Amino acid sequence: MPMSSGANRTRRIAGAIAVVVVVDALWVQAPFLVVLALPFAMVAWRYRGEHAASGAAVMLLCTAYAAIGVSYALTNGLHGPVETGQLREVISVGDFVFVYFGTPLAVWLGVRVGTSMVRRPVVTVTAQGGRA
Repeated sequence: MPMSSGANRTRRIAGAIAVVVVVDALWVQAPFLVVLALPFAMVAWRYRGEHAASGAAVMLLCTAYAAIGVSYALTNGLHGPVETGQLREVISVGDFVFVYFGTPLAVWLGVRVGTSMVRRPVVTVTAQGGRA
């Protein structure tokens, strides 16, 4: 079954988010952050937009990413977290990309998937197993 261009665009956005997370993980030398990239990479690889459960999972994932990005931006702005007795430093390029590029992408992806779920036609199944 061929995919729609909407599903392809959704997969591309998810792939871009995965790349953003990997760039951040490499830049800040925190390999455990790749764990956050894996679900987005799986969405980029396998998402078809056919099931409500997969759409809900993508929306939940995007909400979690957006919450992390917004909380980081509100807490730190363009400055990294400060330890006691240290001077404030500008955040790294990886964190900047994660927060200021990845968060809007995650919100965009969540909104796209959410609106496609709302616009999806409801299919009723008859007692004989056929569609009405």
